Amino acid sequence: MKQYADWYRIPFHWIVSKRHNKERAFQQITKLLEGYSIDLTVLARFMQILPDPLCEIVAGKAINIHHSFLPPFAGAKPYQQAYDRG
Repeated sequence: MKQYADWYRIPFHWIVSKRHNKERAFQQITKLLEGYSIDLTVLARFMQILPDPLCEIVAGKAINIHHSFLPPFAGAKPYQQAYDRG
């Protein structure tokens, strides 16, 4: 994904969220969203429950994309299938 962000000159940040560091990961996300004055947050393959403070920040400015919303691309790698189709 980074190569696509680089191509369009969009800042790319990878934040690893594991069981032991979720709070820190959400703090990093919050800091980034506030620092960039984000208008829209797209959550793709983000299978986490957002904490209340982060929900307040993205309220009305976030959408969640889950592969179940892509029925034409069933099975493994639905995002790659969608990309390949254009």
